[in-house]
Amino acid sequence: MGKSQKSPAMATPTSKHTRSECSASTSTISLEKSYADVLDSIDKNPTSLYTRLALVEVLHRQFQALRESLEFSQEQLASLTAENQMLKDRVKTLTNGMT
Repeated sequence: MGKSQKSPAMATPTSKHTRSECSASTSTISLEKSYADVLDSIDKNPTSLYTRLALVEVLHRQFQALRESLEFSQEQLASLTAENQMLKDRVKTLTNGMT
């Protein structure tokens, strides 16, 4: 009885990922899993103090990452704006020099 039940579970894996695909997607899968865990925790209405604390920690890390990303984007925007203005001034100077 035990052998007949185990044989279907012992079948060869059906995954068609190559080694490089699996290693490249591991971080994406773990990130998606953490998001899924957070959503599940929120959905289950956490009752224990440990669960609430873990949820707060995950959300805090996500907000920190978003803040850092926003700050980086704002720095890039300011840098590109300054560079754009400098290039416009240079083009204007060259245009005036040609006429």
